[in-house]
Amino acid sequence: MIIREATENELPVIKEHRVTAYEEYAKLLPDSHWLALKSAITADIDTLSSAELLIAE
Repeated sequence: MIIREATENELPVIKEHRVTAYEEYAKLLPDSHWLALKSAITADIDTLSSAELLIAE
């Protein structure tokens, strides 16, 4: 396994994977809560200089 820093062009795919990972909660949460969670996990916080995103291959 190789662990490396994510590249900027991988950020959209990472966000898609996050939404997919949390989608099961969409059925369990009220719509407003799901939308808030989805907004949080797809926010652009990844682009902050202090954030480090790692990819495992």
